[in-house]
Amino acid sequence: MNIHQRPQSILGLVVRLVRVRGFGKKIIIGLTALVAIGMAVPVVISEGCPLHPLRVATFNIEDFPRSDQQVTGAFEAIAELETPVIAVQEITNPARFAKAARERLGESWQFVYNRRGPRHRLGVLFDGDRFELVETRQHDGTTLGEGHKPTLEVVLDPKDGDRRVHVVVVHLKAGGDSAPIRRRQLEALEQILERILGSDDRVVVLGDFNATGPEDRGAIAELAERTEMVWLTDSLECTSYWDRSDGCRGVALDHVLIDAIPLGASARGPCETEGCETRESCPIFHRDVSDHCPVVAEMF
Repeated sequence: MNIHQRPQSILGLVVRLVRVRGFGKKIIIGLTALVAIGMAVPVVISEGCPLHPLRVATFNIEDFPRSDQQVTGAFEAIAELETPVIAVQEITNPARFAKAARERLGESWQFVYNRRGPRHRLGVLFDGDRFELVETRQHDGTTLGEGHKPTLEVVLDPKDGDRRVHVVVVHLKAGGDSAPIRRRQLEALEQILERILGSDDRVVVLGDFNATGPEDRGAIAELAERTEMVWLTDSLECTSYWDRSDGCRGVALDHVLIDAIPLGASARGPCETEGCETRESCPIFHRDVSDHCPVVAEMF
């Protein structure tokens, strides 16, 4: 075995370990870090399936479209991500969002979204040159029968021959006193995931979890443990800004869980360039575009 074959062989082992339910994900993360060193992509695992890195993002674009300025700023931020799949939340005019995507990103870009529910829509924006839409499903379990937001599942087939991807988008109940509702929504989400996990497809759960405190983080950790998914954004310091009477505070509301080999996650926009420390006023991005930053996740 030469030096170029070894990383591919190790990666094949890691892939098989990931697919064995119950194998410790912290060990998988450690193995992945070793595999990533010196590895050329794409690679081919022993079963003969091509394996390419997948890059996705989530972005809550507050009350889109609030203004022409917001539309411009939001799509400038999206273009900078260089990401072919973006989950979005708080879209109030899906037709305008789809039109703006084609105008600003290219005619190949497609947008799908939930058709029922509150006025704030969930959606997935993707590059049709790289992915083919298989189907969309709206899961109403997370509404709890009380008018909360549903969960959107979008199944995409990569045109490079890689495994299908189930993109599961959530937007949980907002509010510092709504942690009990969010816990119930995560329990409903677990039931949805039980019907999706277990195949050879990659599964990505992402969106605005509104994780405002330790109780929320604990509930997300429990969900990840029970479903044996990787909580990829666990260590992010902030993904949005909370404009409070005592200043503007960075908080980690947006999260990503994956059933795949993790590579990393990062919050972009002002969360990356201006940081998360409490300040007297929020960044201009907060006023002009959104109170949330885009979050990018990468995996195999």
